[in-house]
Amino acid sequence: MIDIEHLENRKDFTHYDYHKYNKANGYGLSNRQLKQWILRHKDGTPKQREWIENMLTDINFHYECGLICNGKYDEILRGL
Repeated sequence: MIDIEHLENRKDFTHYDYHKYNKANGYGLSNRQLKQWILRHKDGTPKQREWIENMLTDINFHYECGLICNGKYDEILRGL
């Protein structure tokens, strides 16, 4: 079982299976979690960004994923 809080606070989270993370998290994110992942995407490495994009897509957060992929961080953060 994935410790969600532990994973969210790790610097190197990309070796974890994002689908298992989503399953453990009930296939959803709180606003706090979404904000945290958006900010990590903004400052992340290409590998970290890819993991976050895959994780969001896995839970059908396609709109949010599209915004961060296009660098529209402020737009999505305003809505949270």
